[in-house]
Amino acid sequence: MGSDTLKLNTKQTFNYEYFRLWQEFPLAIFFFITKKRSDVNNTNVLIVNTCLIGEFVVSLPAVSDYISRNNKTSVDILVSPANRPLAERIVGIRNVLVANSIHNREIKQSSITRDYQLDRYNKIIVLRISRDAYTIIQNIETTHIKMVLSILIKYGLHIMLSLIFRKTPKRLLSINFEMLNGTQKDIAFDKIIQFTANDYMAVSNLNVLNTTKKKIIVHTNTNWIMKRWSNEKWISLLKKVSKLDEFQFIFIGAQIDTSDHEYIAPRLGFESYSLIGELDLALLLLVLRKSDYFIGIDSGPSNMAYLSGIKSITILGPGPHMYMPNNKHNVVVDKSNGRGLSQLFFHNKHGSIIDKISINEVYNAFTQIY
Repeated sequence: MGSDTLKLNTKQTFNYEYFRLWQEFPLAIFFFITKKRSDVNNTNVLIVNTCLIGEFVVSLPAVSDYISRNNKTSVDILVSPANRPLAERIVGIRNVLVANSIHNREIKQSSITRDYQLDRYNKIIVLRISRDAYTIIQNIETTHIKMVLSILIKYGLHIMLSLIFRKTPKRLLSINFEMLNGTQKDIAFDKIIQFTANDYMAVSNLNVLNTTKKKIIVHTNTNWIMKRWSNEKWISLLKKVSKLDEFQFIFIGAQIDTSDHEYIAPRLGFESYSLIGELDLALLLLVLRKSDYFIGIDSGPSNMAYLSGIKSITILGPGPHMYMPNNKHNVVVDKSNGRGLSQLFFHNKHGSIIDKISINEVYNAFTQIY
C-alpha cells in the first residue's frame, strides 16, 4: 500500500469484523425458537452458510461430503454474494441463494439480485447466519431445523484454551465436518468443484498465464492492519525469489488491494502483473489451479490456495490459527506461538506479531517447496 493508505489504515484501532460474529448467536437462537414448522413432504435441504470467503472455502469439503452422503436429497445453499460463483460450481448443488453476510461488506442489500424462487425444504441446516439470511429463511416453509450452536460454542472454548496453553487449535475444516455429521476425510478437488467450459475459456484468455515461466500468485493485503506484512518486506522478498528462476509474479485480490501493487511493482526492478479486482472466486480458484506457487498472508485467497492444491507459503499474523493446512506443500511462517488474540481485535501501535517475521524466513520457506 502507498504511504497515504498506510496512514489511513493505522487509524483503525478496533477490528469490528470479528466482533460482528457474535451477532450470529442471537439471530440463530431467535430463528430456531420463533420459526414456525410446516409439514413439508420432500427431500429438499437448504444449507445456510453466509460467511466470509476464507470460512466458506474451508467449509467446501464438508459440504461436498454431506451431498455425497445424501445423494437422494436435493441440496440448495444460501451464501454471501462474493461466494456465489464458487457455490454454483460445487458438485451436486442444485440452487444457490444469496444474502449478505453478517459483515455486510460485499454488496449493499438493496443491490443484490435474487433471480430464484424460494422453495420448500424438509430441512434447513444453519451453519452461519446474518440478518439478511434470517429475513429470507423466515419466509421459507420447512419441517426440520438443524442448528450447530453447541458445536460452535464448544469450538470457541477450545480456541480460548488453545490460546491459554499456546497450542494450535483444531482446524475449522474438521469442525465443518462435525457440524454436518460427517467424518473428516481427504476429498479430491474434482469431487468438490467442477468448473464450466466458460471458466476454462475465460482463464485461457488471460495473457498473464500464457507463459512458459513458472507462475507465482501473490496476495499482500487484508482488511485488518495487524495481519499485514510490510510492503518493503514484500519488495525485498520478491526480488530475492526472482533470482531463483524465471517467474511470472501475478498479484491478486479485491479492488482495494490495487494500491499495494501500485506501490510494490515499480520498486521490484522487473515486470509484475495484476489480476486484482478482475476475477470472481471461481475464476480465481481456476487461476490458482493453473499456477505453480502462492505466496500470501493469512486470508481468503490462502485458503483457496490450500483447496486448489497449489504449493503455497502463508505468512501468519496473530493467533489463533484455525485454517492451518495439513499438506507438506503448504508451508506457514508463524511467530505467534499461539498468541495474539488481542491483536485480532485491537491495533497495537508498537507493531504486530507478523512484523517479527523476516524476509529470510519467508524466503527459506519458499525454497522448501521450490
